Amino acid sequence: MKSAIVIVGCARRTRSRARSVIGGMAAPVLVLMGGMLFSQGVACGQVLFGNPVAGPALGGDDLNTSTLNPSPPILVDTLPNSQCPWINTGLTAFDTAHPNYTYTWATQAQMQKVEQGLSYVKSDGTSTNTTVSDGYNAWVVSEPTITDADGGTLAKDPRLTVNNNMNEVGGAVMNLKYTPVAGAPAITNLHWVQGIQQTLYGGAQQTLLDNDGGNSPFYDSVFDAGTLAGGGGYFADSPFQL
Repeated sequence: MKSAIVIVGCARRTRSRARSVIGGMAAPVLVLMGGMLFSQGVACGQVLFGNPVAGPALGGDDLNTSTLNPSPPILVDTLPNSQCPWINTGLTAFDTAHPNYTYTWATQAQMQKVEQGLSYVKSDGTSTNTTVSDGYNAWVVSEPTITDADGGTLAKDPRLTVNNNMNEVGGAVMNLKYTPVAGAPAITNLHWVQGIQQTLYGGAQQTLLDNDGGNSPFYDSVFDAGTLAGGGGYFADSPFQL
């Protein structure tokens, strides 16, 4: 068995997506998982936040506004049974399609320790506890340049760059770092999962994992997230709606 920490981000999405498309968002959450590929339990994490509203600002011939909901983020250890229902739905469906996978939730005490190790990251890749950077922020018109905690730059969506990055668009930044604190569960293999709730073009609401439909539940198997030295990790996403 391998150990894994997983960050799960919950996002409500509308319309289509390249990286992702949102209407409102809940903060990514840290998860410790157990089973064939995982170790014990699930813990979901705290994310410090910045600007909950961006705009109104003129892009094209429209005024564009993006609002984070909830803001501040909700700690999953405070939810009923200390579990995120979107994560349960996404992972249960994945487990059904992949019988060698299973998961269990960590204790509330484990979650709280993991939450203490989450911080948000400024666009220059540093961590801070102020509320003026881009760890969990709304944006409009121009997608910001995002540098993750590993020093990499998140690629801008090509649909936004063709118009000099000036568009009728609203989105958000989720740029996170995990650093284990004293007493946190020891993890030897860190991964990230993002769960989403979406409605595409007015269709039925869906709850699923943000794994590009792959054979791994992990966000970092296809998108910008991974491990850092000392048992830490990083995660970056820039969901938007055109």
